[in-house]
Amino acid sequence: MAAYPAGHGAASAGKAWTAALAEGHDPAVILSGLEAARARWRRDKTQPRFIPLAANWLDRRSWLNFAPAMPARTWAGPPAVRAAVVAELGAEGAAFARSYLDPSAWETPATLIARTTVAAGKLRAVHALKSCRIILRR
Repeated sequence: MAAYPAGHGAASAGKAWTAALAEGHDPAVILSGLEAARARWRRDKTQPRFIPLAANWLDRRSWLNFAPAMPARTWAGPPAVRAAVVAELGAEGAAFARSYLDPSAWETPATLIARTTVAAGKLRAVHALKSCRIILRR
């Protein structure tokens, strides 16, 4: 993370960066959050000792505190499919649907297109989606 202000711990930062990308986080969103964090640190005249190491900043998913909110997406597939997922997962069903199902695209016949490998894996684990073909397309 060459753009990060603290210069030491590059190996740990590289591992944290790779882990964040492996989880499906968008590098553009991470870097956007970093730019916003750097602007705040400059504006507030934050002393370098109070700026977390890059690896810690990444491990804590701190860019989510600075990155602009992603626009909400609405489910484009059959309402019955979304309702079945929400019902199966109970109290966490609505949040799961907003995070993983709603951003996915729908093609007939019964093909769900996930945007990240993490989303594809989580969607494949839902019993209500067993009859759907789940593919990954970014």
